[in-house]
Amino acid sequence: MSWLQAAWAQAQTQAEALAETLAQKQAPTHAGSAARNAAELLASIRARRAAPALDSRDEAWRYFPLRPLLMRKAASAPLAEANFAPQDLAGELRLVIADGRVLPQYSNLAPGPLELSSEPVMPWFELKQYQAPKHAFTALNFCLAEQPVAVRVPGRIQVDPVLHIHWLLGAGESHARVRLLVDEGASLKVIEHHHALEHHALAGSDGSAIGTTLLDAQLGKNSSLQVLRRIHDLPASVRLSRSEFHLHERARLEWTGLERSVGTARHELQVCYHGPGASAKLQNAALLSGRGYSETRLEHRHEIAETQSRTLWKILADGRSRGVFNGRIFIAQGADQTDAGLRTASMLLSEQAEVDTKPELEIYAEEVKAAHGATIGQLDAHALFYLRSRGLSEAMARDLLLRAFVLEIGSEITDSEMQSVLSADFAALFPESVEPSA
Repeated sequence: MSWLQAAWAQAQTQAEALAETLAQKQAPTHAGSAARNAAELLASIRARRAAPALDSRDEAWRYFPLRPLLMRKAASAPLAEANFAPQDLAGELRLVIADGRVLPQYSNLAPGPLELSSEPVMPWFELKQYQAPKHAFTALNFCLAEQPVAVRVPGRIQVDPVLHIHWLLGAGESHARVRLLVDEGASLKVIEHHHALEHHALAGSDGSAIGTTLLDAQLGKNSSLQVLRRIHDLPASVRLSRSEFHLHERARLEWTGLERSVGTARHELQVCYHGPGASAKLQNAALLSGRGYSETRLEHRHEIAETQSRTLWKILADGRSRGVFNGRIFIAQGADQTDAGLRTASMLLSEQAEVDTKPELEIYAEEVKAAHGATIGQLDAHALFYLRSRGLSEAMARDLLLRAFVLEIGSEITDSEMQSVLSADFAALFPESVEPSA
């Protein structure tokens, strides 16, 4: 039995239990629609006796290496614990999730105003879309996440320390889900650490790891959220992630990503604008090497007038890696005065590397400003020659040019801790661009 077939069978069993729990709960008025959507999703999972037929002919999975994922066998033996040093877990304020389980002994949400709770069955985000086969892994996460949690920031509270969320992926299969609720007038800063950890596999395991993660954030009126998302995966790891951000009136989102991957990663990123004055700035740098594969499917949904989005996406592909980016800006009818911009820039560092980018505009309103652009190139040989002629080694010249290419990412981060983390990452990625200490 394949991993997906086994996971789907387990999801059906869990869907039965969730459906019973949902039926017993008295849904509050404001969550009635969400409860109905949850019930429909569970019913669709229970009715589908076989796992969804994912196909590379489907545009949503056109590039993703489906075959090794679908052929992957279910784990037949218990898996060893991942090796990690607790002292390496950054952050005074932190939430640690290892293989889908919250580790309270390493987490610390006190002192502070944050409220941590078990996530209720009724979700806040729209669930109808997850009935489609292309969202099979999100549906699995909804059913199989063992300890979904919610973190709330009460109204008008400004949380000064950065909240560090550690998603630790060991060996085997795991599903984790976190919801962030930032109430009216509140603010929160988050650093996500996604790490695939070194581990020792026991008999019956091939030592590889696969994980699904879901981050759902609700931003209330006049609230703000800053996110720095860091990924460092191993060759055998497969990470399937989804991030959803729902912005209400005058809510502000600033999202920065830095990805270092030699494994397989797919990230669905959706920003929904539900109130006038809502705005989002997204920036990401993906640095791929070896046989690494990274795919991002981004969607901005401007559902209401007077909203703004800005996106900058950069990809560096080396070795035999492949980067895929699909960015879509959707502007609904009546969403006038929307201002949306999306730009991608990619660089191929080897003859075997590959990058596929596809920006899209889907506009149903008239008075809008929307633009997109995409460029793909190689390292500038003239600039490299110029730096070499000034006495720099080839490695130093190369690192300087590559660091300059991605340095724009995170340039608008104002928090000192987040700046420090990102600067340290860049220094580690491009060591020859750093002046040696005296």
